Amino acid sequence: MLAFAYFCIAQRGPFQYSIAEMENTKTLAKLDVGQSGTIGAINAPKEIKRRLMDMGFTRGIKVSVVKRAPMGDPIEVSLRGYHLCLRNEQAENLVLR
Repeated sequence: MLAFAYFCIAQRGPFQYSIAEMENTKTLAKLDVGQSGTIGAINAPKEIKRRLMDMGFTRGIKVSVVKRAPMGDPIEVSLRGYHLCLRNEQAENLVLR
């Protein structure tokens, strides 16, 4: 999680949340198999954010984790009636409500 904080600082300047607040933030990567959530925000650089939005990850969409690879990366998620695989690095950018 600390690496994520440094990434945010490097990409967008001083980050507006403390490390403690970020550790309490639930992301898609933190969900277990069978759990679901609703996308609240996409915290990623412009190019990655655009790519995730093109894949269907927009605010208010319900996503659920279908399965994980044996080592935990990548994860298969279900959204908008289809399944999609994401790396944990990409799933960390998707903040849930």
